[in-house]
Amino acid sequence: MALIRKHAARNTVVAYFGVILGYVNLTIIFPKLLEQSVFGLTQVLIAAMLFISNFGSLGLKMSTIRFRPVFESKQEIATNFFAFMLTICLIGIALSLVSLYVFQDFITDRFSKNSPLFVDYYRLVYWLAIFGVTNMFLDSYCQSIFQSIVAAFYREVVMRLLQLAAVLLYWFGFLDLNGFLVTFVMVQALYSILIGATLILGKHIVWNWNFENISKSLRIDIAKFSIIAIIGGNALLTNVDVLFVGSMIGLEATAIYAVAVAIGNILLIPSRSMLRVANAVAADAWVQNDLPKLNRVYKKSAITNLIIGGVVFLIIAHCIPEILSYLPKNFEAGTATIIVLALSKLIHLSTGINSGIIATSKDYAMNLVFNVMSAFGLWGFMYFLIPMYGIMGAAMAMLYVALLQNTAKVVFLQAKYELQPYNRSYFVVILIGLFTYLVIGLIPEFWTNPIIGLGVKASLTTALFLGPIYFFKLSNDFNLLVGDVFKKLKF
Repeated sequence: MALIRKHAARNTVVAYFGVILGYVNLTIIFPKLLEQSVFGLTQVLIAAMLFISNFGSLGLKMSTIRFRPVFESKQEIATNFFAFMLTICLIGIALSLVSLYVFQDFITDRFSKNSPLFVDYYRLVYWLAIFGVTNMFLDSYCQSIFQSIVAAFYREVVMRLLQLAAVLLYWFGFLDLNGFLVTFVMVQALYSILIGATLILGKHIVWNWNFENISKSLRIDIAKFSIIAIIGGNALLTNVDVLFVGSMIGLEATAIYAVAVAIGNILLIPSRSMLRVANAVAADAWVQNDLPKLNRVYKKSAITNLIIGGVVFLIIAHCIPEILSYLPKNFEAGTATIIVLALSKLIHLSTGINSGIIATSKDYAMNLVFNVMSAFGLWGFMYFLIPMYGIMGAAMAMLYVALLQNTAKVVFLQAKYELQPYNRSYFVVILIGLFTYLVIGLIPEFWTNPIIGLGVKASLTTALFLGPIYFFKLSNDFNLLVGDVFKKLKF
């Protein structure tokens, strides 16, 4: 866990700086400077890119992490790793482009009634497929060699600044709508260029295209793992909600829902920092067949994520009026949606690295089972709930699936390997969270300035929730992580 804490502390600082930029972009600047339909269109395009990338990457998101230790353990193929995985990436891009062309009419028909603007700019999805698959591969490669801080900085900070620049150029009239959307999309290409250049200059890439020494059995193992990881890696679940809202309600509703998603996703930022490293550690532990190490990492990741995600959830739940105060009035329609989406993210966090443990194990195919079942459930819930409840229906669908999916994974790991993420301290943290929620809800609002209100509520929530956890040392890794973050911030 020392390695995880070290990288997580660094990534958390970068990630939260990026969150500030992202929050300002999505909840203040973009809704005010862009027409609501145009803002909604940008979110549908990004959602389409991420959805396609999960399929088009051919499982590289997890297979790159899973097989790095295998390649490096064999001297004769150690230098083939990057080139072999890049070859898979290029094949995935080709398949993505062919699929987008073949199914173009089917896809555009789904959006033609409620979101015709998306149909007008469907051509941009082809470019997004290329950049999305490439970015996913390079990001996974950075994780596998413990260089995730580089990818985090480019993704969380640089790209958001460039997207902001594109919006400002559009607002000031330097770009028309077509120019803005093309520029917004091309920002994704710069991400690949920056990461690629950094890896090459840092001598983290070895180019060896001679694959003769890669055994047939290893190729089959990679193919089997990758095929299952395409679906097992949440490909059928990622950003489906945004696409459903865009096609079934419209781009204006997508804009409101996207803001709710952005606020709810704040909970995931600390977990991204930890999971990037913890998944790689889990892969190494499986190679060493070290189940006690897996169990320790599993428990520690669960309680640490619960603590950090819990305090963010409590702040969001009590500060929604202050958070939405600077948005156009119609965005208040997403208030309840924000809470439900944030709760679904907290459920994902509270079970730690269960997905990563399964994905890097010999039973990685179980992720396929869990995610196919979850996908059928989510798509069914979406079709049923969105017509009845609008964007709230989409949020409810996400919450139901989060409960079902994570419960199934926890039960499986306990039954198969006697791995489980809970201990007594875990449930004490939940009780402290409930107590904090009730107490903060009783505090009278004596302020008129939303910034002051946000500061007061956030400070009290943090003190009431994290204070007892830190004082009673309910999570040693959380205490150490706090110390690491303070050191990075020079406190």
